[in-house]
Amino acid sequence: MNIEGLDLTPGPFPPGQGSLASHLHGKGERGGPHPPAPSPPCGEGEQSHSRRRYFGRGTSVACCAHPTRTAPATVVVGVLVMLALFVVGCEGGETSAAETPALAVDRPFERGPLTVHVRLDKDTITIAEQVRLVIVTTLQEGYTLDAPQLGQQLGGWSIGDYTSAPASLDDQGRHVTTREYELHPFLSGSYEIPSLTFSVRAHAGRGDSESPDSFTLTTERIPVEVTSLLDDQRRELTVGPIKSVVGLPSSARTWLWVAAGSVVLALGTLVALYVRRHRQRPVEALRYPAHELASAKLARLAERKLVERGEVKAFYREVSQILRQYIEDRFALHAPERTTEEFLRESRRSAVFTTAQADTLGDFLMHCDQVKFAELTPTTAEAQRTFDTARTFIERTKIEERQVVVEAAA
Repeated sequence: MNIEGLDLTPGPFPPGQGSLASHLHGKGERGGPHPPAPSPPCGEGEQSHSRRRYFGRGTSVACCAHPTRTAPATVVVGVLVMLALFVVGCEGGETSAAETPALAVDRPFERGPLTVHVRLDKDTITIAEQVRLVIVTTLQEGYTLDAPQLGQQLGGWSIGDYTSAPASLDDQGRHVTTREYELHPFLSGSYEIPSLTFSVRAHAGRGDSESPDSFTLTTERIPVEVTSLLDDQRRELTVGPIKSVVGLPSSARTWLWVAAGSVVLALGTLVALYVRRHRQRPVEALRYPAHELASAKLARLAERKLVERGEVKAFYREVSQILRQYIEDRFALHAPERTTEEFLRESRRSAVFTTAQADTLGDFLMHCDQVKFAELTPTTAEAQRTFDTARTFIERTKIEERQVVVEAAA
């Protein structure tokens, strides 16, 4: 489609490419003339002549012949159907070319090396129609164009579709770009195509001193009128009286279905509750002595061999946490979340430890804090003594009465 020339004339067979007969018989214009067809009887000479006229010079189709020499009837019918389609196609193409609408608005705007054409196919539409906006830019060589980005809306319009043709060169070597937008109105009234600003920058090293290095071109606003579909009938519209409230049907069958649905829902609920209650098993709490849990944790820690792998801080962090958790489970002192100083003050205040136990526990926790926070690097022997201290403290303070809930089995 050429927008500037608007050459939209279709044609099934362009001139110079042969006629329909060349496509049917496999011969073009260079083919020799066909032998003349026998004269059709029964006064059909005029009809056959009319058919031969569409096939071109030197080509004809036999309408009828002697029954012993004629082609099958299906071949004749097929040729006639193709001939009819060809005639209808030619007529339809001429009609569509004649009915191609012209653009209603074509506004050119020019500055220096840039020319912008703002075109509209309509300047007056109804609320149910849309406007086709075509923006054609022509720019000389040696310049860069920054076109406005319209997005999804343009003023009061909604952009429904957008197409952009590939850039081309005109006969003067200028770059031509074409963009088309389909604009939809929201309401009826006076609309406009707003002003559009195009920015142009010259390439480095241009020797043309007549044109500026950079400039902008702003188009003018173009009005468009959007009419309502009810403009001619608006005066005849009247508001009728408000109808009375329509009541719900109260037939016996409706209430019967409602009652049956309620009964089914109630029975389903009762069955679900019964099944759920009988599937539940009594919850049994599993309890273990505090010292057994702590000893099991120490055994798993020893199996991980953190000191041998160089993860000394991780070893001290976990052995300290195991002993703190044991103290909370065994003596009911909140040790895991408190600092060493806070824990030691509370232990002396509660008097749950002997003097020897308190001193051992204080030395153990202070040594762990120095490794974790003071960047102290202990030897393997010191790490082993720390582990043995925790294990000995648990063994000397264990009692069977202090048990811990580990998990619950359903």
